[in-house]
Amino acid sequence: MTGRAFLTDDKGADAPRGAQNMTTRSDGETPREIDSAGLFDGRSEIIIVHNGGRYRLRITRQDKLILNK
Repeated sequence: MTGRAFLTDDKGADAPRGAQNMTTRSDGETPREIDSAGLFDGRSEIIIVHNGGRYRLRITRQDKLILNK
């Protein structure tokens, strides 16, 4: 499965309704961009560990990303 982990279109194209422009943060830094194909490496689901919590990130049949705690 392919896709982008982060949007890079400066006009917010294909962004969910109400989503902010993800190319520049309020502090002026550009967020790190990671291609989801490399992140998932052929899998449809990965576990992300953050501050001791485990989060499940998965790709749906509609090619959307869902994050659950």
